[in-house]
Amino acid sequence: MDVMDANEFAEVDISEAEFDEMLVEARTVTWHTGPRAQVDLNDRTREDALTRARLEDVIGQIAVGEHITVYEPEDGVAADAVVREIDTAKGLVFLAVDWASLRDDEAPTAATMGSLGRLTDRHPVPPK
Repeated sequence: MDVMDANEFAEVDISEAEFDEMLVEARTVTWHTGPRAQVDLNDRTREDALTRARLEDVIGQIAVGEHITVYEPEDGVAADAVVREIDTAKGLVFLAVDWASLRDDEAPTAATMGSLGRLTDRHPVPPK
């Protein structure tokens, strides 16, 4: 593969600003590769203090025992969690959140994805 010299940049048919924007978008898309679930971190079960998520709010494939990221867009935070139960009849996932991992959520949102399309869809179309 040929690598462009920095002096050859002017030969590319896009502006430097367009290139920078594309680079930011590419980094945003690749920022997170594992499953994510949108949750209300205050919505926990009484018995075992698990956090609930709706199956429709899960991005990616999940299984009981799997480590995933939970996020709350309202507060802009995310945390690590383990899937403890999946109730397909009720459409719920029960998660044990690692509260010590709570952090700012820097993953892409639908708003920041812009023209990148539906890359956050739970059932993405595989590349041809």
